[in-house]
Amino acid sequence: MVATVNDDTDQAIVDDIDRAIVRAIGEELRRARMSEGWSRPELIKRMKTRIPVNTYAGYEQGIRQCSIPRLVEICQALDTDMDAPELIGRALQRLGLRRATTRCDLGALLRTIENQSRSEGPTAHESKK
Repeated sequence: MVATVNDDTDQAIVDDIDRAIVRAIGEELRRARMSEGWSRPELIKRMKTRIPVNTYAGYEQGIRQCSIPRLVEICQALDTDMDAPELIGRALQRLGLRRATTRCDLGALLRTIENQSRSEGPTAHESKK
């Protein structure tokens, strides 16, 4: 069942939830990076795709939305036991939004994307380097 937004008040609530999720994911990224003892530039050096430090800082600070493929790549670079579905699950749990069915469905989706990104090899941008 898909929920619909009926008025400006409902849209404001949805926007607030979206912003809270982005901030919670950023906090989880920061926690994971710091648990490795790495600076932001050190983490970025471990990523396949080089991104500006301020872009990554925006993810951690919750002021930029991180795409799913980028989130998968960051989690791979962190080289911890936590993958993207678990990181998202932790963020949603902190917000009180996590449900078992959300984790399973999201987990399957992200694992599929992660497997595809591994099998596709370098992107056109990366192969030009």
